[in-house]
Amino acid sequence: MPPTPAEHVAFLEFVRDEIHYAAEAKRQQLPLGYSNETIENMVRGIEWAEASQRILALSGFRIDVLEQVASVLRRELTIGTVEQIDGLFTPAVRSLRDAWEGIRSGCDGDNTSCSSMIDLIGRVVRRLKAKPNLLRSYDWDHSETLNVSGINSAAAAIGLGPIFAVGDAPDWAHAPNLPLDHPVNQRRIPCLTVYHPDGNEHRVRRTGGLLDDQSSLPVDETIARLDAWANKAIDRSRVAAVKVGDELGTPLDQIMWAAAVDPSLTKGFQQKLHDGLVERLQEFLEARLPENPRLAILQSLQDRGCDLLIEWPQRAKYGVQLKNNGDVEKLDFSVKTLAQIQDSKQHGLVRLYLVIAADITGVSNSQKVRGMISRISAMNDPYVVVIPPERAWSLLSPEQTPAS
Repeated sequence: MPPTPAEHVAFLEFVRDEIHYAAEAKRQQLPLGYSNETIENMVRGIEWAEASQRILALSGFRIDVLEQVASVLRRELTIGTVEQIDGLFTPAVRSLRDAWEGIRSGCDGDNTSCSSMIDLIGRVVRRLKAKPNLLRSYDWDHSETLNVSGINSAAAAIGLGPIFAVGDAPDWAHAPNLPLDHPVNQRRIPCLTVYHPDGNEHRVRRTGGLLDDQSSLPVDETIARLDAWANKAIDRSRVAAVKVGDELGTPLDQIMWAAAVDPSLTKGFQQKLHDGLVERLQEFLEARLPENPRLAILQSLQDRGCDLLIEWPQRAKYGVQLKNNGDVEKLDFSVKTLAQIQDSKQHGLVRLYLVIAADITGVSNSQKVRGMISRISAMNDPYVVVIPPERAWSLLSPEQTPAS
């Protein structure tokens, strides 16, 4: 019997403790007289690869919680990195435990249900892209193929679906030399129906490992429909979050929308590093936001468009995408930023703040930034709030901002 989610979480907590013990041994190496070989053996005994498999096996959790743990597990664990990993892995696993307790007690509400559906669909889409022949599977309703029942159940939990239906249909392979009522021409074969949120159906029939002849791209069509359902769940999640998020978003809006300064001051952004600015913003918000929200830096290659997550558990989530001067100077600044805005919707945020911490004293950067602000304004979507450089300076460098 495969491990349960509770067992996966417990195993990751065990690995967390093993890492902490090794990190403490490294910190106390001289006073306690540990040799490098002793500590290296401790690190080598940690089941780091198995932990990576365990996090991939989890579903039904919020994507950001899983990614926080997964991003640490992608690091190389060595005697030289164990102390840093200890500092990153402990809070990540703590968030995973909190999320599991919320799911177990039924306290996570609509947003967890939406995230569960999005997560399950994402897994199936990734499988189909990697192995298109999965549509030829003889068991569509298996957790390692299309997971028909699992996805339909997750959709039903938030009032959506059905997404899939499994049944039978007349065989599309006929014997024209035999009468229509001949048993050969009356055969029925397995049929998978993939619905679209607008109600129309796409049917995939199968005979002897061959797929339906009614579409030359059944895999692409299936993926497109699953993506449409995932977007529907994202919208549902946002609506649920907005209902409880407005009261918390007001003070956040007021803090983020700092006073504007003279554009000449933005020259100070030239040498500011991205990660340092995100960390500074985290510290600033932690000291000022009400009701002690959880703030987590998600910055990585897999951050899904959100550098800093601001969460009041079981109530609302907000996100920050920060662009420093180097980001704005890149040729793909506009295309990449707009793509990241779309990616960020996977987090189920009430709102995304795009903080542009760039020097706009030069014509090139100024035009890029103004063009981005104009494009986002034309989207007419309250989901995205742009914090322009003149206000980003006051937000990130209040001590260097002239009194108004």
